[in-house]
Amino acid sequence: MSQAQLEAPDPFLPGLMWGKGKWPSFQLAWYIYLGIALYGDQFPFKMVFPSLYGLAFRYADLTQNDGRYTGKIRSTPDPEALSKYASGVASGQLTPLKFTVYIPAGYDNVAGLKVPNAEATADPARILTARFNGGEEVWAPEIL
Repeated sequence: MSQAQLEAPDPFLPGLMWGKGKWPSFQLAWYIYLGIALYGDQFPFKMVFPSLYGLAFRYADLTQNDGRYTGKIRSTPDPEALSKYASGVASGQLTPLKFTVYIPAGYDNVAGLKVPNAEATADPARILTARFNGGEEVWAPEIL
């Protein structure tokens, strides 16, 4: 982030600028890092594949919707599918798929749109888990 060609204010530490050789706060760096893991390398501007949310969305689309949103080629999902889905659900033109991805607070909007099927939680046992079809199937990290 310090190597960015633009200079921008740090929303976590008023008065701090980052970019053009200036480092962001640890809070901003962590926010962006986790956002990229959740929504892809274009976060906070767009949701893309590959991402954790994208994997859950792709799986739900394939198992519940015959891949109509993301396309039939499993290894090459439509790169605009996540944005189209979020816009379509927000406008009421698309019915949401039956899945929920649990995310930390502050990550339920991307580029001004509420992320469909994402639920903010403070419960550490739920964060970064996903539920499909009303909880019939659960994806959760295995804690050793």
